[in-house]
Amino acid sequence: MSQADAESADPYVPGLVWGRGMWPSFELAWHRYAGVALYGPGFPDAVRSPGLYALAFRYADLSQNGGRYAGPIPNRPEPGAVDRYVADVLGGRERPLDFTVHVPSGFETVGGRAVPNVRATADPAQVWTATFMNGRETWSVAA
Repeated sequence: MSQADAESADPYVPGLVWGRGMWPSFELAWHRYAGVALYGPGFPDAVRSPGLYALAFRYADLSQNGGRYAGPIPNRPEPGAVDRYVADVLGGRERPLDFTVHVPSGFETVGGRAVPNVRATADPAQVWTATFMNGRETWSVAA
């Protein structure tokens, strides 16, 4: 972030500017890091692959939708598949697949819009998990 070509105001520390050799606050750096882990390298503006959301979407698309968006080959998703899915659901052209990605509060939007299949929570047992098939299957980092 310090190597960005433009300077930007840090929303967490009034008066702090980052970019062009200046570092952001730890809070902003963590927010971007967590956002990229969730939504891919397009964060904070767009949802892209790879990221937790894209992995959950890919699994749901393959298991519930025959890979209609991402293609039938599990290890070779179609480029832009997650972008098309998000746009189609938000645009009302497609019903959401049956999965939910549980994110920390504050990460339920990307680019100023709600992300389909996302639920914000402060519950540490649910954050960073994904559920499928109305909660019958869960991905979790907890043991």
